[in-house]
Amino acid sequence: MGTAWQDGRQHKLQMLQSANAAIFFVLSRDTGEGRVQLDRDGRAVLRYWPNEVNRGFLVRGMQEITRIAFAGGAVGVPPD
Repeated sequence: MGTAWQDGRQHKLQMLQSANAAIFFVLSRDTGEGRVQLDRDGRAVLRYWPNEVNRGFLVRGMQEITRIAFAGGAVGVPPD
């Protein structure tokens, strides 16, 4: 499960609540550009920042996901 946590206790509490969780993600068309480079150790380094159009797609997607979640009975949406 891909959630942010800071310590073992917080992670345990999240796992105990996971039966009541739903995971959503926004998939949108990308109009921007970026680069992939290799660092000194040969690992890929991604250099990308969404442009204004992409940010609009992502914001709209998050708004729609939130609307769908509450329509389905959600009582909260975490800020992450």
